[in-house]
Amino acid sequence: LEMPALPVRAPVVKLSLPVSTPELKKINLRTRFAVGFAGIIHKAKGLSIIDQLLASPDFRDVDLYIFGVPMVEPGILERIEAHPNVTIERNLTDFEFETRLSEMDAVVSYRPGYNGETSLTVVEALRHGVVPVVRRIGWFDELPNDVVEKVKTEADVLNALRTLRDDKSLLSKKQTSAKAYAASVHTYKQYAAGLHDLVVSKTQPTRNRKIAKALR
Repeated sequence: LEMPALPVRAPVVKLSLPVSTPELKKINLRTRFAVGFAGIIHKAKGLSIIDQLLASPDFRDVDLYIFGVPMVEPGILERIEAHPNVTIERNLTDFEFETRLSEMDAVVSYRPGYNGETSLTVVEALRHGVVPVVRRIGWFDELPNDVVEKVKTEADVLNALRTLRDDKSLLSKKQTSAKAYAASVHTYKQYAAGLHDLVVSKTQPTRNRKIAKALR
């Protein structure tokens, strides 16, 4: 169904999803680098990358955590879970999801097929000081370079994770920047200010008269 064009230019205000940002320092009790695949567990979210990681001898010292809502064919997760460095948790509560996410060093959110969507998991990872590895496309590419690792292909994901694992200074800088970005951009104050600007732009008398005239 083709939608008719609006007779006037509609106001558009970009609103960043608000999330609460904890001020507690990130505490990591693990000694091994931890990579998370969180949220909806599906092939469309780069599940094949896990197989690449498991097939690479270079990542045997990395712990992989897959947690969220599984939407894959029977047998796939069971096969992956047989590896000793893989932990799979299904259908977590919100608290359990946030707790596990906060324990990651990095989280992979690579979309082989992109349809203009955003990712709440990525935003939540940022507020926990977890570094997302994302595809350089759409909304993901709009995120600042100093809070995420951007890649072009699935093959680049492994290189990005290798860099974060081996360069502790870079990882620490991105983790700090991630929390600062979430605290300054994804707040209820910013969200409310954006809504206020939208309401004001739509209720100005001059604009209303123009819209009414154009719709006659």
